[in-house]
Amino acid sequence: MSVAWSKRCAYYQLLGCANAMNPCLRFLIQSVLISNCVTVNTINSDTKIELPSFLIDCKLNDIIIISAPIVIEKGRYYLSKPNGDVIKLPEFPPKHKIFTDNDTIINTTKYRVFNVNNPKYFNTHDIFNDNLKKMGAMDFMLGPLGEEDHGNWVLSVFSDHNEGENEGATEFFQVITIRIIESIPIEPYFTKLNEESDLILKFAYPIKLLESCEIQRPKTSSDRYYERTRNLDSCEYIVPNITRQDQGWWTIIGVGKIIYRAKMYLEVNKKKLMYFFYKLFDNTLVMIQLTIDGALLK
Repeated sequence: MSVAWSKRCAYYQLLGCANAMNPCLRFLIQSVLISNCVTVNTINSDTKIELPSFLIDCKLNDIIIISAPIVIEKGRYYLSKPNGDVIKLPEFPPKHKIFTDNDTIINTTKYRVFNVNNPKYFNTHDIFNDNLKKMGAMDFMLGPLGEEDHGNWVLSVFSDHNEGENEGATEFFQVITIRIIESIPIEPYFTKLNEESDLILKFAYPIKLLESCEIQRPKTSSDRYYERTRNLDSCEYIVPNITRQDQGWWTIIGVGKIIYRAKMYLEVNKKKLMYFFYKLFDNTLVMIQLTIDGALLK
């Protein structure tokens, strides 16, 4: 993942969108862009003022463009990553205005997300440069996103009370939660089962370092009993003795390094009863009841 400021992206413009996702060129680009930022160890301030936090839902390899809030003239901007590392962003152009407590802070929740590999952009000549050209003077870019980028980022702006030092400065900070949700295959993806059967569903492949699993059932399947198996890495569940109320979309959500989500549709065949009457030798009438799969009667 690289962090870039809008005015420092000329290297990307030269390479273009198609080459930007080439693994070798992407490594080169990330190295060049990250070199424009400085990693620092500690940041101190006497006064902290919290700005409104916000959530960004995205996927792996997405790219986010975020507008830094304008709070003071000639502020120093830092970005804290989920792992605790702190990056000093390049200086943004001053706005020649001193903000007071009564002023409105600008661009506190402005962002956009795109992915150069999204099929809807295939007819676009260069989606990366198209977004790059739209970046404003206060915009910076994060991405392509990896698993390590999932979590809380903190954007801090320090006033220049003491030039060259953070001590005595006022810090305006904003928590930006990047929630990476990746859709993965499920087993089974689509199934037809008879009433009173057991539904077994899980991720199509195991996920390492899963912390928790959750199953979401159709709205019509309220108060439904289910149990999780010992197949923990695949978030496997068993839903016993299904009924017609269990028909619909089932979702498994796993939380690990990122959030994993898988969905499947369950169709339930209603069982039907059929009655047959036989007359025995002594003229006794006998009724036989059969339970037949409803799908066989269609």
